[in-house]
Amino acid sequence: MLSLRSTIPAALMSLSLGTPSSANARTMQCGVQMATASHIGLVPMDDEFVLAAAPVTETSECATTTVKNMTLSLCAAEETEALGIYKVQVSMSDSEGRIATAREILATSKNDAEDLISIYSECDFTPQFVRKMHAAGLQYPGYRGGDSLMIDRAVAAAFQKGVLDKYDIVLFNIGNCELK
Repeated sequence: MLSLRSTIPAALMSLSLGTPSSANARTMQCGVQMATASHIGLVPMDDEFVLAAAPVTETSECATTTVKNMTLSLCAAEETEALGIYKVQVSMSDSEGRIATAREILATSKNDAEDLISIYSECDFTPQFVRKMHAAGLQYPGYRGGDSLMIDRAVAAAFQKGVLDKYDIVLFNIGNCELK
């Protein structure tokens, strides 16, 4: 049987300190880089769009931002078995519910725990690009492991045929990320 004397201080300590996860609550804020279509292929946009900060958790909660009529969800999770390793994902959806996903795996720098270094990056085509290419019956190589020269040629050909214009965002990837 627990004594009242030992349970009251324990309860007060848990109230004042909070749970370990709430005491160390951190957020991750990332930018998204995009490329548009042109007559020569892909053209990186000058601006990096900063997304709303997402809480860093084991379950990867997400924060949502709207950029250029597209919904972008940033999710961040810290690896439970390898502290200092973060999995970040940005999902882009259009008004028709199509989804594309860019992923990044980041590690904290051994010199500064606030600096994040990319150890894996994967970008994706936007739903808008995929929809337009399919509607026109045009082929394009997959970006993951794809030949960037072949992608440039496919985008340039679609641009010259009028399927794509300079306002069409073709692909996106995760830019700079910060722990806060």
